[in-house]
Amino acid sequence: MIGELVQTRPDAGGLEAVLGHLEAGGAGPRLVVFPELALTGFPVDGAVPAHRVGDSEALARVEAAARRHGAHAVVGFAEENPGGRPYNSAALFGPAGLVGVVRKRHLPGREREWFSPGGAPAVFVTDLATIGVAICYDAWFPEYVKAQALAGAEIIVNINSIWAGGRDGGIGDGPVKRRYWATVPAARALDTQTYVLACNGFGTHDFGGAAGVWRRLGRSRIVDPLGRVLATAPADGPAVLRARLGAAKLDRARRGIALLTDSLDDHERNEDQA
Repeated sequence: MIGELVQTRPDAGGLEAVLGHLEAGGAGPRLVVFPELALTGFPVDGAVPAHRVGDSEALARVEAAARRHGAHAVVGFAEENPGGRPYNSAALFGPAGLVGVVRKRHLPGREREWFSPGGAPAVFVTDLATIGVAICYDAWFPEYVKAQALAGAEIIVNINSIWAGGRDGGIGDGPVKRRYWATVPAARALDTQTYVLACNGFGTHDFGGAAGVWRRLGRSRIVDPLGRVLATAPADGPAVLRARLGAAKLDRARRGIALLTDSLDDHERNEDQA
């Protein structure tokens, strides 16, 4: 199968970018990944347009495009939350329609003012592979993605809007933030022995008010289960990355060092002792 990362600028006009890429890609088994909040963008002056799953024209159009082209697609969006602030969510669509929705659990810095936290990590069994979805900061917590791998994930899709830090916005100072973003996707691929599809946005976003303008780091990448980077996008500007994701590398990584098997054995031993 083919994995595709589409590095775009997430904003309120993101729907057309998502649809345009799905329509242009043709038919065939592929997993297409868009950035965090690709459909809606981040808040401006604390407000962001939110979609209700099952009652959203934008989500319905993405679902229809995935069906039409036999593709799987992961798309970030702000999800309506009747109980409070919206969720920072991601929907996985497939040829048969909506597969599932994940809500970002770990909210850094000012995101706590804009969004509600989501729940536990989840995986989805599809015709392509078993897929875990981690939204941005969630992937910085090894236990979050390790739980997905232990539940059977073969691919971790990590959608992002990684900010530059410091005066350019977001948590952390600039040099440290760049080191994290240079390291985390490969580290999680090695931790979980899965493919990691880490799709970032590019460009700036004006949050308004005291938050001001923040800049994204770009550099989306695809990493194999052996920790090797297969493709990398530039720091600024749109990009599409493609790589073939095969079972042989999964098998090689997991046979070489049995991290997942040994983790399960430890879990079972602890249960027996309890």
